[in-house]
Amino acid sequence: MRSLQAAYTALPSEGGTILAAPGRYDVRGGLAFDRTKPVWIVGTVKAHRFVTSNARFTDSPYPAGNAAVLFTSAHAPSLVTTNIPAQGASSYGFRFTNLVFEFSDPRTKYGIDANSVNMGEVDECLFWADIISGPAAIDAVAIKVYTDNVRGDDASWWRIHDNVVAGMALCLMGNDTGTRFNCNQHVIRDNICVGTSHILTGARPAIRVVGGNRCVVRDNDVEAYHIGIQFQGCWMCVEDSDGGEVVDTFVDLLGCNGCRISPIGISTPTAVLPNALLVRGDSNTYGNVITAAGAYNGAQTRTYAGASKALSLVRPENIVIAPG
Repeated sequence: MRSLQAAYTALPSEGGTILAAPGRYDVRGGLAFDRTKPVWIVGTVKAHRFVTSNARFTDSPYPAGNAAVLFTSAHAPSLVTTNIPAQGASSYGFRFTNLVFEFSDPRTKYGIDANSVNMGEVDECLFWADIISGPAAIDAVAIKVYTDNVRGDDASWWRIHDNVVAGMALCLMGNDTGTRFNCNQHVIRDNICVGTSHILTGARPAIRVVGGNRCVVRDNDVEAYHIGIQFQGCWMCVEDSDGGEVVDTFVDLLGCNGCRISPIGISTPTAVLPNALLVRGDSNTYGNVITAAGAYNGAQTRTYAGASKALSLVRPENIVIAPG
């Protein structure tokens, strides 16, 4: 079939798998899924590879070669959306693999907008801001997972791994505004996040978790963001071994308790970003264990020069493990 929407409609009521051949798929107003009819869309592009700063000029058509590309010609706010299910229905099991989500319209704010969907997965996809048409919206996000909870719905247990984003944030997990409903046990790992610039304070953090419980963020590469990883209103979450460069605040904690935070951090803070922080915690952040890595490669400017310059914690009731 020529249309992903037509292929989805043709699947049985219990859902199924769509194999997307290389080509350009216009989702127009947004590819719309019924939450109770899960689908796995599988493309051909292998996104997990190094992306150079000029890749959008030199790699044709995408860094990993020919791909199944989702784009909109109708200014869709989201390339993929989920519809409200029947009363009392649960939603599980959407997956996206080896696809390209092209942000060629600044009015498109989200690649995947998953409202009240549990146990989803996004792996080896490429979220790309088209360099010819112009950059993505400054606050664009590749993946948004949340719940309006109108029927007691949930939005937990997602796996987001081995993806590449360029010119936007990777994910927003949880309700960004309003009531913080369930956002539990997400795992966000092994992704490459390339932002536009650390000076863009209006851009979203590469990874943001709101109201999360037992979520894990680890082994991601985060480059060129004002804020790299942000936890808000979270408890019992883990951040571990995330690294990158040119990020003003690498891990930002807002009202977080009982979390374990262990970033590798960023390079050249003294030369490029003299006020850069490895971890920042506000007045409602306490009871956390924070490890500030003290590794050097022969030049002190390649990491932080001690905890006093690396950390900014308003409350003393946090356990800090760091060099002096």
